[in-house]
Amino acid sequence: MIIVLSPAMNMVERTISIPLTQPLFADRAAELASVLSQKELWQLESLLAVSSQLAMRSWQYYQSFGEKGGALPAVRAFQGRAYQNLAPGDFAREDAAHTQKHLRIWGALCGYLRPYDGIDPYRLDFACPFGKKGWEGESLYRDWGGRVCDALYSETDTVVNLCSG
Repeated sequence: MIIVLSPAMNMVERTISIPLTQPLFADRAAELASVLSQKELWQLESLLAVSSQLAMRSWQYYQSFGEKGGALPAVRAFQGRAYQNLAPGDFAREDAAHTQKHLRIWGALCGYLRPYDGIDPYRLDFACPFGKKGWEGESLYRDWGGRVCDALYSETDTVVNLCSG
């Protein structure tokens, strides 16, 4: 059985020194981050439907995306209520191993993450109208959907979807 959570909008920006795994769709996430890093500040503000302050922070995230030393374990990067209640900072080694095996995070930038996959801070929502050649239509849901489902069901036949929205 695998439990799936959605990411939180707010992320931790400090480095945590623990071993990280490689996200399954790291290349696809890097491609999307690269496209977003080329956007002007005003374009990100409009595309992400955020304030100018959040657009500036997002722009900075994308400018430094993928730089060595900036990645965090996904389960400790998000600051939403589900992650606070999960309390991954308190995990014993066995808890971390169990979580790595049975928890997945479905996000608009990285697609599908295991808890200890290294990710850089970012801001992107599935609802973002991202129409790019090579990305199916204007929906990140549509683009990631099949890939994520295939990856999940290649691991298990029981998925508990606790994603919001």
